[in-house]
Amino acid sequence: MPTNIKYTLSISACALTLALGAIPASAISAGVEAVAFQDAQEYKIVKANKTLLRCGDQDVFYAIAELNAKMPLEVLGASGSYTKVRMPVAIGAFVPANEVDVSATGETVTLITRSKLRAPSHLLGLSGSWKALYTEGLKSGTELAVLEALKNDAGDIVGYRVSPPEGPTGEIAIAYIRTDALRDPKAGEVANYNPTAKPAQERVSEPAAEPVIEESAPVVVDTSMMEEMNTSTAQPVEISNAAPVDVEETDRENDSAPTEPTQITAPSGLVSASALEDLEATFDNARTLPKAELDQSLNELHAEFSRTRVQADDGSSLAAALDQRLEWIDIRIETRNQRQSIAAILAAYDANADQSAKDIQAWQSGRAYQLVGRMTTSAVYTGEHLPLLYRIQAIDPSTGATRTVGYVAPSSTQDFRHLLGRIVGVVGSMNNDDSLKLTIIEPDRIDPMPE
Repeated sequence: MPTNIKYTLSISACALTLALGAIPASAISAGVEAVAFQDAQEYKIVKANKTLLRCGDQDVFYAIAELNAKMPLEVLGASGSYTKVRMPVAIGAFVPANEVDVSATGETVTLITRSKLRAPSHLLGLSGSWKALYTEGLKSGTELAVLEALKNDAGDIVGYRVSPPEGPTGEIAIAYIRTDALRDPKAGEVANYNPTAKPAQERVSEPAAEPVIEESAPVVVDTSMMEEMNTSTAQPVEISNAAPVDVEETDRENDSAPTEPTQITAPSGLVSASALEDLEATFDNARTLPKAELDQSLNELHAEFSRTRVQADDGSSLAAALDQRLEWIDIRIETRNQRQSIAAILAAYDANADQSAKDIQAWQSGRAYQLVGRMTTSAVYTGEHLPLLYRIQAIDPSTGATRTVGYVAPSSTQDFRHLLGRIVGVVGSMNNDDSLKLTIIEPDRIDPMPE
């Protein structure tokens, strides 16, 4: 779990408390939101507590702060149902540690490469903060005031929360808030407000599990990755399943009636914050897999990211982020396919594999199975973030290579772990998944091939 860091800031007469998760950076390049400084100043007041300030002008953009009522904001323009405002400097921006040199005192850092900085998301930490602050990056050599060092569980500094300066072309960091969440100021409400005031930092050494809000605090950084959006027409396969539970653990449960199995549906019409976070966590986990396991997982990753991509508006930052992930996956699929083609040409035919294929064919000939092959686990569909699916793999008779021919989706009451690694025959309800381009079976029966 990320290490939480608590610190208190003051903006004029206001206190700001943040809770940041320091996670190693995994940046997604995205469009930026910054505007040139405007001389004419217009202010609005936040109507209610817990109003979200976002990094973009749609509900799908993650929140960078949760504002309290009566918080003044400088208005810079309108964008659809959102109002564009100057982001209070005290919220800060994230910069990865590998983009800066830190001073001896640790109070400032200097960019060693061009950087656009990032709008902070404490929910996912540095790795989840993919929205840039400037259309043109700050030049190498730019000095930035440090508000907080971001550390991981091992105590290593992975980035910094810094005070964002004016951009190279006069741009300032901006944020978005729903227009209907604002009202006109009353007399005296904005008289002493200064959105560019530098925060005075009071460091607290103990980590905080939850954000602490001072009585006068008008701003609390708190995010949800995304809300829901409706754009897709795809009809995904609906799977009712859950990860199997050991019998000994079940016996220790009370005698209450069993709960209904969780309905896990691949995203179609709704993209929630938790779905995107789970998808990103699955991607990060896959990148740490050994090459052979990653090769087996690439098609599954591509299917899930493609399923989500069709729901994102073309030209949006979400679409750009998903396209970059898909490009990464496509490159590795192409590389994997080239390696396998070379291996197939150079490899001699395996007599043992040939005999095994004949044995399977002979066993299957007297039975009506819908899938036959060796049942293995999937590194992507583990039941933790995405549905639990087991791969059914068979040997391609023309190349001798092992390939996935389908998937088994067990229900919450079915436990087939004892069959992993065995040649099995599967009978059940079949569904064709267009993204995976394979069959998924909800099994009625799985028979192991006699050893």
